[in-house]
Amino acid sequence: MSRSSVQAPIKRKKRESLIAVRRTSFLEGLLNQPGMADSEGMNAPQLIASYCVGGAALALWLLNRFPRLGPRTIMGATGAVIAAFMVAGVVPSLLEVIVAARSRVGAVVALIGLVLPTLAAIFWSAACLLRAFCGLLSGWR
Repeated sequence: MSRSSVQAPIKRKKRESLIAVRRTSFLEGLLNQPGMADSEGMNAPQLIASYCVGGAALALWLLNRFPRLGPRTIMGATGAVIAAFMVAGVVPSLLEVIVAARSRVGAVVALIGLVLPTLAAIFWSAACLLRAFCGLLSGWR
């Protein structure tokens, strides 16, 4: 047996595995672009976690900066939570349309202009509901 006949199947297996690894969606491709300071991109779970933390921070800042803003009753706060989740139901469809255009700038604008405000609205409305529940407990003193 010659060496070339033994090595040919090994090369083919490596090539097939590289092709399987390279099959990613366009959004994952955008996330995995090398950054300016590092050689590795950000993966989807890291991006989602950072946007959730950012949305929660924005919501808490809004709640503390403007304490009179928002519903004070349980019914009003529940309506705000329902409305925030209704908006959140539309955002994936809009993101899909924007990402299908294959524009890197459009994807970044969609993340900052759609996802972050939607997450902030969800966390803000949940905090308003929690504030309304805490208002019920303050009467028991």
